[in-house]
Amino acid sequence: FNLGFMDRLRELPGVEAVALSSTLPFGDFHEGERIRRVGAANEGEPPWATYRIVSTGYFRSLGLSMIRGREFTEEEERSSQAPRVAIIDAALARKLFGDDDPIGQVVAIVPRARLGGELTEEPFLIVGIAPPIREEVVDPGPTEHLYVPFGRHQRGEMHLTVRTSPGGDAAVMLQTIRLLGV
Repeated sequence: FNLGFMDRLRELPGVEAVALSSTLPFGDFHEGERIRRVGAANEGEPPWATYRIVSTGYFRSLGLSMIRGREFTEEEERSSQAPRVAIIDAALARKLFGDDDPIGQVVAIVPRARLGGELTEEPFLIVGIAPPIREEVVDPGPTEHLYVPFGRHQRGEMHLTVRTSPGGDAAVMLQTIRLLGV
């Protein structure tokens, strides 16, 4: 996947943040996985969390700041060889870790049967805690989320999010983005 177009978008005047994501809040499609805390006695059914592949700048593009830790690095965005890291939101952190500090801890996607065989467990080192968000307007509250970097989990179809400076002309920006071939 060529990310050069994102570099060109980031350089445009009036662009504050650019990101790719596999799904979007309030979108038509959501992915989910059961997530467990590695190295702890897991009691009961592991929580279900929205699973989202994102690039660097994803949280900034939505106008969100990390609660703790960091966003993904450019290496994690671009390399399939980068370390396995994840960002979880505060809602999932509370369910999995209670009062324990999740930064530096390991979580894993619980394997499940899929067409063509069984998934192997994927462990992820937690590097950041994101704010909780809703996935649907009718959600009674924020839902749990696991975010993984784009580099290791590329998809052929991704959603583009561009945050522009206040007061800019959205129609002009959209036309400029189209001219870049995005």
